[in-house]
Amino acid sequence: MHPPIARFFKKQYVYMLVGIAGYLVTTHLLFGTVCPFYFIVGLPCPGCGLTRAGLLLLSGSPVESLRMHPLLLPVVIYLAVLAVVKLRSPQHMPRLHLPGYILLAALAGVYIWRMLTLFPHTEPMTLNENAFLQNILSFIKERF
Repeated sequence: MHPPIARFFKKQYVYMLVGIAGYLVTTHLLFGTVCPFYFIVGLPCPGCGLTRAGLLLLSGSPVESLRMHPLLLPVVIYLAVLAVVKLRSPQHMPRLHLPGYILLAALAGVYIWRMLTLFPHTEPMTLNENAFLQNILSFIKERF
């Protein structure tokens, strides 16, 4: 049996991490965002602002981080616990379903609140007018 950290460095995990990093860099360079929902539909998703909130927190701006996305810390803590449980005792993964559902409900609630109060003029809840679907809608409006 390999120690838990050795399992993390299995080929499939390395390929997965390289793929994720490649996706993040490519989409950021091509579309200016890493969120597929935002660059296709043009609307912010429930996770919009999480990356910026993390960067703000790391740069020493906790208040701005909370403003960018108030659920950053619960999301990070849940994902960290999920990773540790997956590496150390995967048989306990089902115990994390209920907290995951609660976190998803919180994300949905915060998303609705932010869409009602911040959309479309306050970052990160802005409309992407250059999104694929927005361009199609503009084209249709101009033609008909």
